[in-house]
Amino acid sequence: MTRVRTVMISRKRCDETQPVLVANGKHDIMIPTVNSLTLSAHLPNAQLIIYPDSGHGALFQHAGAYTSHVSEFLERSDALVV
Repeated sequence: MTRVRTVMISRKRCDETQPVLVANGKHDIMIPTVNSLTLSAHLPNAQLIIYPDSGHGALFQHAGAYTSHVSEFLERSDALVV
């Protein structure tokens, strides 16, 4: 059985200026990493973190690093974590 992934990419960049932290595992098959790349590319004030050697549980597999990244991100004003 062949697995097909469809990625919808808008040609328009989002006008949202809210800072957004986008985090994902490099080998996530539930939320493919390309979706995080696309999302961050369309948000002008996004910070993208891809955790190596991890899948859908990247936030648990790299809990210490993730906690540090979120803390640093939230220290900035108007931060939003997705």
